[in-house]
Amino acid sequence: MQTTDIITGRIEKVIYGGNGLIREDNFVIFVPGVAQGELVRAKITQLKKSYAIAELCEVLEPSQDRIEPNCRIPGPLKEAVRIPGCVYDHVSYDAEVAIKQDQLLEFIKYMPNAEDAEILPPFKSPSQLHYRNKLILHTSKGGTPKLGYQEERSHKVLDIPACPLTCAPINEKLHAIRSSDQLKNLPDNATVTIRYTKADGVIWWTNRPTGKSWLTEESSIGGLRVSSEGFYQTNPEVSQALTQTAAAWFKEQPSENILDLYCGVGLFGLACMKEGGSGSQLVGLESGKRAIIAAKHNATEMNIAANFQVRELGKKELNLKQYTKDPGQTTCIVDPPRAGMDKSITQTLAQSGIPRILYISCNPSTLQRDLKILAAEGNYKIKRIQLFDMFPRTAHFETIVEVIL
Repeated sequence: MQTTDIITGRIEKVIYGGNGLIREDNFVIFVPGVAQGELVRAKITQLKKSYAIAELCEVLEPSQDRIEPNCRIPGPLKEAVRIPGCVYDHVSYDAEVAIKQDQLLEFIKYMPNAEDAEILPPFKSPSQLHYRNKLILHTSKGGTPKLGYQEERSHKVLDIPACPLTCAPINEKLHAIRSSDQLKNLPDNATVTIRYTKADGVIWWTNRPTGKSWLTEESSIGGLRVSSEGFYQTNPEVSQALTQTAAAWFKEQPSENILDLYCGVGLFGLACMKEGGSGSQLVGLESGKRAIIAAKHNATEMNIAANFQVRELGKKELNLKQYTKDPGQTTCIVDPPRAGMDKSITQTLAQSGIPRILYISCNPSTLQRDLKILAAEGNYKIKRIQLFDMFPRTAHFETIVEVIL
C-alpha cells in the first residue's frame, strides 16, 4: 500500500473522533465522513506502520442513516466545505447519538469494576443546530479580509458568513461585523469572541474582553454570574439537564459534606446543595481567581453557605483533611478540563475513603484513564453512567459517572 492508492472497503465502525474504520488483516484505515456499514472508495493520504488515513472518494453503498450534510458553507471555489469539527453532519441525529453511545460503551468495556454499571440512555440535545452561545473566530488580513474558523489541517482561516451550530443572535452580530467597516479594521491574526446570554444580549471583543466584565448565564438553579472571558457550557439546554441529573443523584443519598473539585463558578456544588444538601457543608476548589469570585457571589445570591477557595489542583499535594472533616461522610464532585484530573489528585481520591464521586467529563479517554486509577488504587466501581450530547454534530460529548466504594 502506498499514498495515493485507491482502496475499497466496508466501514466496520465509527471511532471516537469521527473517523470510520476499515480493517484489512491487522492493518486499519481511517476514513472521515462515513457511517457504519457503508461500502466506500477512499484514497490513502497518510501511511503509518500499522494504520493509514484516507480521504473519502465515493460512497458505493450508503447507510440508511446518511443525510444531506447540514454544516457546510461555500468554499473559495464555491464548493461545499464542512465547518471544521462538524464530523457528524452527514448522518441523522439519532445515528450520531447512537455512534457516541457505542463509543462510550467501548471505553467502559475495558474498565475494571464496571461489569455491574447501569448504562443509562443518552440525553439528546433538544437543538441539533444553532445551540451554541459562544463563538470564537480568527482573522486573516492577507488579501481579502477573513473572519472564520481555522481549517483542521492547514490552520488557514476559513471565512465563515454564519455558523450552523451558533444561536441566531450571535450569527446576526457576525453578519453585522462582516457587513461594516469593523471587519476591515480588525487586526491581523487576532481572535474574535462573540458571546450571548438572555440576560446580557450579545457582547463581542477582539483578543481581550472590553466593556462588560461579568455576565449572567442561565442554569437549572437560576442565573449565575460568570466572567465574560470565563468558561461556561455552550449548550444551555443540555447543561441544565446535566446539572439537574447531578443534583438528583446527590439527593438520593445526601452526605454531610460536598467537596467540589474544579468547581468553576460553583454550578454543580450549588445545585446539589439547593436540591438536597440543606444540611451539608460545601467546599469548592478552583484555580481561576475570577471563577472563585463568581462562585462566592452565586452562593451569596442563593443564600447558600459555601467555602470557595482558589487552589491550583495538582500543583501541591491535596490534603483532604483541610477541606472535609469526615471523608466517610463526603460526596466529591469533579468536573476537570479535557485533560482530566492531575494524577496526584486521582491518586489522593483513590486512597481517600470518600464513598461516592460524581465525575463530569468532556473527554472519555481521560475519564477512562482516571477511572482506572480509582479502580486499581481505591477499588472504586462504576454505579451508573450517562452520556449528555452537549456538542451535536461534533465528535465531543459530556459524561456523568457515579463512582462508589
